[in-house]
Amino acid sequence: MIHEGLINVARHAEASAARLEMAVEDGQVNIAISDDGRGFSFKGLYDHATLAALELGPVTLKERLARLGGSVTIDSSPGATRLQITFPVRSQGA
Repeated sequence: MIHEGLINVARHAEASAARLEMAVEDGQVNIAISDDGRGFSFKGLYDHATLAALELGPVTLKERLARLGGSVTIDSSPGATRLQITFPVRSQGA
């Protein structure tokens, strides 16, 4: 998911900088990928359910996260885009 997010920045965003943040807190993996590029064709803040209903955002990423019980939120504007990815930590036995 990190790879896909960063590759999408490199291919599509026309960004001069990108930032990756990652943390594990309260049983959740939290990943944020942000850039200073042109943003998605849609602008604004969209949660996972809205992205799915409107068929917006990276399809493969949304599908992977849904299988993991996670979600993605996209905040897109000209000059700044942020993907916030969350999913639960699973034990090795799960």
